[in-house]
Amino acid sequence: MSRSEEARLLYTLLHAAEEEQRILDASTLEKWLALKLRYDRARAARSHTALLALFADLERRELFTGTWIEFRWRKAKAQRGPKATVRPSRGGVTHK
Repeated sequence: MSRSEEARLLYTLLHAAEEEQRILDASTLEKWLALKLRYDRARAARSHTALLALFADLERRELFTGTWIEFRWRKAKAQRGPKATVRPSRGGVTHK
C-alpha cells in the first residue's frame, strides 16, 4: 500500500469516526477539521504523516476498540508488510 493509498484510507476512517461521533474531544476534533480542510485527495501523500499521527492518537485512546474501523486499519497494517523481494535475473549468470 502506497503512502497515498494509506492516507486516503486514514482520511476515510477518520471521517467515519467523525460521522459516528467517536471524536468527542474538542481539541482533537479541531485538529481533524483542520486536516479535512487541507486534505487534497489528488495529493493525499502530503497529508499522510498528519493523518497517521491523529489516527494513532485516537487509537491509543482506544476509541476504535472493537469497531469496524479498528478491524479495517489492522487489515491495512498487515498488508503494509515488507515489499516482495526482487529476484536477480538469471540471464547474466554464467557457469564454467
